[in-house]
Amino acid sequence: MSEKLENISLERNKKRFANNFKEKALNAIKRPHIALYRLIKWRLFHAIIDIACFNLPMWLVMAVEAKIYYDTYKWIIGHF
Repeated sequence: MSEKLENISLERNKKRFANNFKEKALNAIKRPHIALYRLIKWRLFHAIIDIACFNLPMWLVMAVEAKIYYDTYKWIIGHF
């Protein structure tokens, strides 16, 4: 019984994610300036990290970026 409920929950999450993704894609098509702004903001964020960590070893820079990616992933998963 719990396996059946788990499958239903999984299907709902898949549909919800697909609908959110489709909605965001349509919004990006309707309002490309907002999508471009978000992309530029994301690239600037990484440029700032790279500049701030310029004197640090590359493995440390990659560890910082991996931590940020992980936290962002957790935040995205938590909001869907």
